[in-house]
Amino acid sequence: MLPWLIPGGPRLLPSYYGFPTLANSWHRCYLKAVPVRMAMAPTSECAIVHWGRHPPALVAACPSMCKCSPEDTIRCNKAGLRTLPAELATSTVSLNLSNNLLRILTANTFRNLTFLRSLWLDRNNLTFLYPGTFSALSNLRELDLGWNSRLTHLHANTFRGLSNLISLDLASCNIFEIHPLVFSYLLSLQVLDLTSNNLSHQRFLLDMCVKISCGCAWRLNMLTK
Repeated sequence: MLPWLIPGGPRLLPSYYGFPTLANSWHRCYLKAVPVRMAMAPTSECAIVHWGRHPPALVAACPSMCKCSPEDTIRCNKAGLRTLPAELATSTVSLNLSNNLLRILTANTFRNLTFLRSLWLDRNNLTFLYPGTFSALSNLRELDLGWNSRLTHLHANTFRGLSNLISLDLASCNIFEIHPLVFSYLLSLQVLDLTSNNLSHQRFLLDMCVKISCGCAWRLNMLTK
């Protein structure tokens, strides 16, 4: 008998997206097609997801052009995407969008993906990153923007909100202009890769390093050769 139906047991009701377990935790289960009378019983593995006091309103299905894992990792690389899939789960932790056709990212692109810790956008057709594109991603640790050959400059507020970012890859773009304060929001930055860009003035890069690291205990690896 299901635990929430045991006489005298807790009056907890299941939902479309999970089964209640311990306080502040929910079992998120992936159900197979089963007869209606068995529809409330999980037939495959469940993963415990911690959501504080309130469970999520909905766990989105995996986009058809992507591959998803129970660990909230979504791989949409080499899918021919020109925009982000609408079905991305808000609980996504890692998102791979490498090798697609994305051109422009705006402040609304990632606004619902606040749990992201890793984001790969390398090898797209990015031409511009709007100010505040990543402002909702305060949990992001790793960001790869490398090999976007049409990306030529970075606005001062490009990386606003990324206070916990550790690694930023901007290698092999065609960047020739960087605002002096563009990295000032990256308070946790440890690795910055600017290899193979058009930043020929080494003195400018050194001055920029001094400005963004002043007063902070940072370990910054500036890769420019």
